[in-house]
Amino acid sequence: MDYQFVNYLWDDVVADGLDAVERLRYRSNLLGADQRITNTGGGNTSSKIVEIDPLTGEEVDVMWVKGSGGDLRTSKRENFASLYMDKFMALQKVWASAEPRGPKTKIEDEMVALYRHCVYNLNPRASSIDTPLHAFIPYRHVDHTHPISSIAIAACKDQERLTKEVFGDEVGYVKWQRPGYDLGLLMGKIASENPQYKGLIMGQHGIINWADDDKACYELSLDLIEKGARFIAQHDKGEATFGGQKYQSLGKSEREALLVELLPKLRGMVSQMNRFIGTVHVTESVLQFVNSHDAVRLAEIGTSCPDHFLRTKIKPLFIDWNPQSEDFSALLNKLESGIAQYREDYAAYYEACKHPNSPAMRDPNPRVILIPGVGLIAWGKNKSESRVTAEFYSLAVDVMRSAEAISDYQGLPRQEAFDIEYWALEEAKLRRMPAEKEFARNVVVVVGAGSGIGRATALRVAQEGAHVVCVDLNADAAQGTADMLTTIYGQGIGVAGTGISGCGSAIGLSADITQRDSVQAMLAQVILAYGGIDNVIVTAGVFVPPSKAGKISDKQWDLTFNVNVKGLYIVADEARKIWEA
Repeated sequence: MDYQFVNYLWDDVVADGLDAVERLRYRSNLLGADQRITNTGGGNTSSKIVEIDPLTGEEVDVMWVKGSGGDLRTSKRENFASLYMDKFMALQKVWASAEPRGPKTKIEDEMVALYRHCVYNLNPRASSIDTPLHAFIPYRHVDHTHPISSIAIAACKDQERLTKEVFGDEVGYVKWQRPGYDLGLLMGKIASENPQYKGLIMGQHGIINWADDDKACYELSLDLIEKGARFIAQHDKGEATFGGQKYQSLGKSEREALLVELLPKLRGMVSQMNRFIGTVHVTESVLQFVNSHDAVRLAEIGTSCPDHFLRTKIKPLFIDWNPQSEDFSALLNKLESGIAQYREDYAAYYEACKHPNSPAMRDPNPRVILIPGVGLIAWGKNKSESRVTAEFYSLAVDVMRSAEAISDYQGLPRQEAFDIEYWALEEAKLRRMPAEKEFARNVVVVVGAGSGIGRATALRVAQEGAHVVCVDLNADAAQGTADMLTTIYGQGIGVAGTGISGCGSAIGLSADITQRDSVQAMLAQVILAYGGIDNVIVTAGVFVPPSKAGKISDKQWDLTFNVNVKGLYIVADEARKIWEA
């Protein structure tokens, strides 16, 4: 097939030099490399491989499947769980003996703990809740992905009819059901009873497909995604997308100037319960959405794919502000009232959907804020999380565009969304996370970070969880320290963020602290990167040794005063303006 909407990346020379597990890793990385195929952390892949049992020396059938918390794009061998197939299939006896059993029952959650008894070769990687979706499919290789085209079809009001129209008898359909043991059994039954099927569209979720050859499975994934994307492209509405444009985008310089003034204030508004780190995401598709007539309606529906709304919350906050006729004060007023209403709506959603054993309500502030003319602003506990949140909602925008081109977009029913968001297994995962460090959620600006005490300070606050802005008169030195931190702590996940806002937890910037305009420009970049600042540490300083007569020149004194006194004042004064925003 001549692909237009996905990239064919398989290389036989590379694949043929790998063992079976590494071929699974290779296939997974290829699929995860393309956002049109799956989002960060989303989807999973598996291969059923004949291995040698380390105890008996006999051949055994083992399923290798992406483990809990993994990411297809970056997964390595150690990110895959491995389970004896005979032991896993034997768990059906436990399931069959339980009453009640079915979706969302107690036994369905309890089955996840039993997967540990099926582990092959003491593999420490925990199995994900999607494991049964792979085990019960009667084929050797399975790909489950979250392509824009497939989610779009799965998120239409007439999704089952569209599945038939797009794929004919090649792909079946299964209505929305929370992932778990029961859904795995159901999908295995459908696949067994319909040998003509090569995959299934999963309502409100994505697609799963299979083959008995790993390369064939990869190519089938691309073929099905391409087929869906071509169908959608044939129905694209062009300028009429999202009902047409209602507002015009601001120019880049005007937008950035507005964001520099807005983001610290906005960060304060959404951080009433927990401090957040921001990511600004501005793309053509995002601007087309936020500027459109239908943005209000579609934003209220929320996202469809469960992977998406676990990060973005049930819906974004859309601010209906006219960038051409309304001023900054009007935007602030609408944000204040909009965030207050969002909190009330979220509390009402929680109260309407909660169960007697539901976890306590989480932070009710929005994670995604949409502003016409400006774009998308996402919030998270750290830079990595906010980038992922921005990525997920930008993908949701593409899903909505595609769904609205071929039908009417619909989100998950609120109760179903709640039962994912407040699922006991998700809550347990949150509770297992290590306690946050002292400077977690903080943006720390270290001036003089290029060397010596400044570099040591940057390394120390990063060790305590800080997002570190390494500032130095020498730009290369500042970047060198930032690179050192990135090497130690990583870039994080997520591929969103426009300009400097696509950064990780450390950046390097140059500034001359004796010049106010230089400090202002540096802090503006910090705001665009993270949404604000929390701490400033100035280690920059000079010592001019006196002459043998014990004197220094007026020029040397000016330098000493400007750096050691005036420079600190300028930095503090400019930081004060941000803190008082």
